Parts: sequence; C-alpha cells; structure tokens
Amino acid sequence: MTTTVSIGIEGHPIQVDRLETQLRTELRAFDVRIEPRRSSAADSGKGFDPAAVGAIMLAVGSSPVLVSLGRFLREWVRRAPDRKIVVKIPGRGSMEITNADGGDRAAAIRRFFDLMEEHDDNAPAASGD
Repeated sequence: MTTTVSIGIEGHPIQVDRLETQLRTELRAFDVRIEPRRSSAADSGKGFDPAAVGAIMLAVGSSPVLVSLGRFLREWVRRAPDRKIVVKIPGRGSMEITNADGGDRAAAIRRFFDLMEEHDDNAPAASGD
C-alpha cells in the first residue's frame, strides 16, 4: 500500500525555495517517490504559483519508511531556528513541525507517524477486482 505524504515548507518564498531544494536532495536517501517540482520562486513569468513553492509530494511504499521519514523531518527542522513545515497525509491528518518543538512535541510527532504506520498495518489488502 502506498501512502501519499505532502510536506509544506513555510517562510519567505526565496528562503523556502532554497530549503525545498535542500530537503528534496536529502529525501533521495529514502525509499520514496518524489513528485517533480511544480514551481520555483525563481520562476518569473506566467504559471508561477507561490503556493506551490515549498510543496513536496511523496509516495511512501512501506510503514517503516513512513516512521523513519517522520524522524528525519523532525531532525531536519531542528537544524535551523526558523524552519517550519506542515506534513499532511490525506484522509488521515496533518502535523506542524517547528524548531521550537520541545520534548512533548517530539513525542506527539512520533505518535503521529506511529499512528500512520498502524493505519497502514490495519488497512485491508487491495483486491484484484
């Protein structure tokens, strides 16, 4: 079963553009499919979508990868004082992660991804109909 994960990076468009490039590079270490970039702050003509800057869509194929991804994202945000992301899993919920998150928040982030893993483990197998 594949889980779709949306990661939204928040901040000034130029900074977000740089952070998105960095995060996309680091996400290549995971067993995930990364959707192509839709827009960039460097785009200057028609078709520039500021809402798309900082939006990363992933397809995650296994629950352990999803949990590892959650740990990685928490640590990635903690590397700089002004980082903030919103992780969304359609139909299941969302979690905002900031560098200001303390120990209690880290536990909540772990629980969020653990619940997503449990949801995948309990999902019915797809039928061939």
